[in-house]
Order: sequence, then structure tokens, then C-alpha cells
Amino acid sequence: MPGALPIILGCLPFLFLYLFAINLTYDELGTRFYTFSIQGILSVIFSGIALGSYIFKPDKASMYLVTSAMFFAFTQFLFLIKLFYLSVDVFQPLSIILFVGAQFLLCKFMVAQENLSVAESHSAG
Repeated sequence: MPGALPIILGCLPFLFLYLFAINLTYDELGTRFYTFSIQGILSVIFSGIALGSYIFKPDKASMYLVTSAMFFAFTQFLFLIKLFYLSVDVFQPLSIILFVGAQFLLCKFMVAQENLSVAESHSAG
């Protein structure tokens, strides 16, 4: 787990993007504003931890995690664009592909992290 400074630095780019998205869609969100805000806060925290982890220790597992976080964030932005600005047919399949890719990379991160833990326990013992 990275320290507080890498997490804060990792949260900043995602926080700015979410604030920008909220600013653009505040009127259109209506009652969905609170749901989107809570989801955004959780995504910013997850993305900040992922990017902070990559800054702290740039290995293969951290790369999987930060790429997964970016895919999740981009999926939400595609949803907003499709919902409020452009209704292009390609956004729906692209969102699904990014979501599945993000889930896959999150699983790859967990496997890589577990393999790293097992290797460290064998080398220590």
C-alpha cells in the first residue's frame, strides 16, 4: 500500500476529470447527481490508490491495476457522453469492451500480486 502522498498525487488527475464531467453534466444529471458523485468519489479513490501504487512501485502488477482503473474511468465518461451529448452506436459496445477489459486486468493484478506474495514468502523462508 503506497503512502498518503502517492495516493493524493494519484487522485488529482482523476479528481479534475470527474469535477470537469460533473461541471458539464450537472443540470442534466438531476437526481442522478448524488449517485454519480458517490460513484465518482469511489472511482477517484480507487484510481488514486492504483496510480499511487504504480508511482510507489512500478511493476507489472501495478501496471495492471492502473490500466484497469483508467478503463473503469473511461467507461464512465463514455456513459456520460452517450447519455447527454452524442448517441453514437459504437459507444455501447466500446463501454462493454472497456468494462470487461478493466475486470480482466483487475483479475490479472490480483493473480500477479498473489504470485509476488508467494515468491516473497518462499524467498524469506
